[in-house]
Amino acid sequence: LMQLLEICLRQLKFPEDLDQLSDDVIEEFHRHRFYVGETIEDCCRLLGGQVMLETMGKALEEATKQGSWQPVEASLFAIQCLGKFIPSDEGTLIPHVFALVLQLPPEVEPLRCTI
Repeated sequence: LMQLLEICLRQLKFPEDLDQLSDDVIEEFHRHRFYVGETIEDCCRLLGGQVMLETMGKALEEATKQGSWQPVEASLFAIQCLGKFIPSDEGTLIPHVFALVLQLPPEVEPLRCTI
């Protein structure tokens, strides 16, 4: 399942040439992202919210080191998919995730997803 999550994170990344794509291609990409998000939810049902949050938190941390906004945004989108599986009293990783978000460089476009 961890390999599947890695594949999902790659599939969630916006293409580098996003500004040059047609509206139809972008719409298809958003539809594809929705299905990838459902796959992440299914993995969460099997692995549990805490394990998934730890995995996605590590992915976000690694993404912040890559220098482009697409991996960061993909990680944030994946974390957003976990929302209903994370215990309401979780106080270790969520603050860490928000601290990472506050450290993002200005060129990152996290507003494409919602946490």
